[in-house]
Amino acid sequence: AAEHQAQQSRTREQGQRERQLEEKLQALAHEREDLLATNAALSADLQRTLSAADAMESHLNVQLQEAHRTGEMQHQRLETLELEFAGQTLPYQQRIAALEGQLADQEHRLGAREAAGERERDLERGRLGEERREVERREALQEQRARELREESQRAQRALTEASQLR
Repeated sequence: AAEHQAQQSRTREQGQRERQLEEKLQALAHEREDLLATNAALSADLQRTLSAADAMESHLNVQLQEAHRTGEMQHQRLETLELEFAGQTLPYQQRIAALEGQLADQEHRLGAREAAGERERDLERGRLGEERREVERREALQEQRARELREESQRAQRALTEASQLR
């Protein structure tokens, strides 16, 4: 009987273990179903996200191509405008260059005339200086001659006075 009780006890324990294992198995099966459902939902979300990303990438590629085309058109238009501007401004630039050349020539001629005028004034100053010295020399000679004549006149006057007294 003790053996029978031990056997019953083992059978009960084994039954309890089997129930526990079965409960764990059911819990794991339920958890597996939840995980599969979550996985399916995540896969669907991922698929939608990938589709949206592909659509966005396609849209961005179209916009990028349009931006490249627009940039190229603007670049070509800018080149055209630059050429037009250069063509329109070239005559003015040439005229400005010609006027600048004329101005430089006039400034050069004016400088040459001023230098020639300065040389002429220097020569004139030199001539005036020579003439002044000549006038001063002549004045000195005239003063000397006038002194000599006064002295001679005084001698002649004395000689006359002496001659009249002698007579």
